[in-house]
Amino acid sequence: MVDSLLLMPRVTHEDDKVHITIPSFKVSKNMRFPDNTDKVSIQIQPVFFNLGKALGFRAPTQYIDLEKTQVMTAAQTFSYNFPVGSVCIFGLSLLFSSNRTTVNDKKFNPAGIFAASFKEGIADDTVPKGWYNTSFNITGTKDD
Repeated sequence: MVDSLLLMPRVTHEDDKVHITIPSFKVSKNMRFPDNTDKVSIQIQPVFFNLGKALGFRAPTQYIDLEKTQVMTAAQTFSYNFPVGSVCIFGLSLLFSSNRTTVNDKKFNPAGIFAASFKEGIADDTVPKGWYNTSFNITGTKDD
């Protein structure tokens, strides 16, 4: 991913929210397109985990579609609820295409985790809407 996208998203926290910002940038300077491609979809995927309660939540993927001929992008910010006692992992992938044909494959698939955060605190016993059970947990007690 670092060879294709030459900038990093910003992650900020405010009260019970986490914000991911893709700053405004010049496409020709900050995005390296593979040969014979003219479009890219930047895909941002946050995933939340409450390890003490063995819960997970996959937030909706956000898409930013760009064309190689585009001069500048507008800054974009995506905001999510960030419950206490949870971890969030932020993933980003780039899907390059030309004439509606995707060029990503096993050898070329720019993607990665660009940040992770922990919201300190103890979660209550409610299960937020959309969260699912996972097969792992960390209870943090001496008896486990």
